[in-house]
Formats: sequence, structure tokens, C-alpha cells
Amino acid sequence: MEIMVLSVLVTAFSNYFESAKADQGISPASLRMDARLWDKSGTVDDKFLGSLSTLVDQGKLVISKTHYSSKDPMPNCNADIKPGVDLHRCYLAGRDFSKVKLDNSNLSYADLSGAILTGASLKNVNLSGADLSDADLSGANLYGAKLYGANLVGTVLKKTNLSQASLTGANLNYDDLSQTTMPFTDLSYASIKGANLKGTNLSGANLSYSVLTGSNLYGASLYNANFFNANAGNIVLSNTVIGGASFFGTNLTRSDLSNDDLTAANFSYSTLESTNFSGSVLIGANFDWAKFSNTQFEKSNLSDSFLTNAVFHGVNFHNADLNNVDLTGAQFSNTILTCLDNQICQKS
Repeated sequence: MEIMVLSVLVTAFSNYFESAKADQGISPASLRMDARLWDKSGTVDDKFLGSLSTLVDQGKLVISKTHYSSKDPMPNCNADIKPGVDLHRCYLAGRDFSKVKLDNSNLSYADLSGAILTGASLKNVNLSGADLSDADLSGANLYGAKLYGANLVGTVLKKTNLSQASLTGANLNYDDLSQTTMPFTDLSYASIKGANLKGTNLSGANLSYSVLTGSNLYGASLYNANFFNANAGNIVLSNTVIGGASFFGTNLTRSDLSNDDLTAANFSYSTLESTNFSGSVLIGANFDWAKFSNTQFEKSNLSDSFLTNAVFHGVNFHNADLNNVDLTGAQFSNTILTCLDNQICQKS
């Protein structure tokens, strides 16, 4: 037998309530408060349902029916908090779960917005599709956790352990991920725009097809990380350990990779417009078929690297070491070639 559950989806609040129609007296914050009070029998039905009715009449609220079959029964959302508990789809917003142990639990599609999970043990937890917006997970252990498509906007993840976790398609825009442990974490297709990743360990992480525009990775560890076809324009990667990382097909327009260790990194087919490699170690790096425009290589070490079939326009190689660099098929225009140890180099 199927259980019919009425779920409320509220959309397009911010723009609407900034408009002149905001004088209706209903705001997202007040509606959320009414919902929580109603859930705890702290407000009368008429008040809460009246608010919903007003929003429905204004076209700002969508009511949908979600079907739960016997194969996916509703869990007991008041179950004891312990490892292995099933709380999927439960409303847990704002709850205090600090230092609890929920290893191997099912929290998929749960509403944990604003929840406090500091220092919690969440190893191998299923948080796929969960709403963790504005939640505090600082110092929590999410080793091996599944967070496919989770909403992590505004989530505090400072010093959190996300080693080998799966965050495919997760939303981490503008989050504080500084000093977070994320080696071998799957961040493919994730949106990480404007995030703070200073000092974060991303060694061996999969960031393919991710969006990192405007993020700060200063001092991060990216050894053997994979940025295949990622959009990483305007990011800070200076003073970072990136040896062996792959930036194949990556957009690094206006990004800062100065003073980095980029030994044997792969930049094949990447877009490097106004990218700064000044002072970086690029020994054995691969730039085959890459596109350079107004790129800075001043005082960088490119010895033994591969730049075959690359296109250079307005590039600065002043005092760069090009010893034993393979430039077969490379094209140069308006390029500063006052470099060192290569036949193409000109005297200053």
C-alpha cells in the first residue's frame, strides 16, 4: 500500500520578497519559523496553513505529492541517534548533533539545513541529496561519506575530514573549506565557485568537470589531483604543491599559479589566457596543444617540458629556463623570448 505524503516546495523567495509585494507580511524566515513551530505544535494550524495558502494564491508556492511505496517506507524520524540509523528524508533542520556518532547511517535527502554537526563522526554516511546549507560540520569526520548532489551552500567545513568522500555534483559555492582534508575525494561536476580552499589537502582528488572560478587554493596540496576539463578561471593557486596534477583541457584564464611546484603537471589542451606561472617549477610539464595569451613565465623553470603545437601570443618568457624544451610545431607572436638555454631565446 502506498503512503501519500504532502511535501511543500517553496521557490523564488528572495527576489519576490525584495519587491513591493513584500507588504503581504510573509517572509521566508517567518515561514520557516512557522513551519518549525507547527511541527512542534507551537502554532495553530490556521496560521501556518493560512501563510501557505497566501503563497499558493500568489503563485510562489508549489504543492506536490510524493509517493512512498512499501519498498521505500517513511523512516522513524524520532529514532535514537546512533550508528546505522535510517533518517532519510527526515526534517532535522537546526538540530544539534555535535559530537554524535552516526557512522554508516542513511541521511539521504534529509533536511539538515542549519544543523550543528561539529566534531560528529559521519564515516560512510549516505548524505546524497541532503540539504546541508548553513550547517556547521567543522571538525566532523566524513571519511567515505556519500554526498552526491548535496546542497552545501554556506556549510562550514573548516578542518573537516572528507577523505575519499563522494561529492559528485555537490554545491560548495563560497564555502570555507580551508584546512579541510580531502585526499582522493570525488568532486567531479561539483560547483565550488568562490570557495576558500587555502591549505586544503586535495592530493589525488577528482575535480574533473568541476567549476572552481574565483576560488582560493593558496598553499593547498594538489599532488596528482585531476582537473580534467574543469573551469578554473580566476583562481589562486600560488605557493601550492601541484606536482603530477592533470589540467588537461582546463580553463585557467586569469589564474595565479606563481611560485608553484608544477613538476610533471599536464596542461595539454588547456586555456592559459593571462595565467601567471612566474617563478614556478615546471620541469617535465606537458603543455602540448595548449593556448597561451598574455601568459607570464618570467623566471620559471620549464626545462625538459613539452610545448609541442602550442600557440603563444603576447607571452612573457623573460629569464625563464627553456633548457631541452620541445617546441616542435609551436607558434609565436608578440612574445618576449629573452629566455635562457634554448635556441629560440634572444638576448635582453
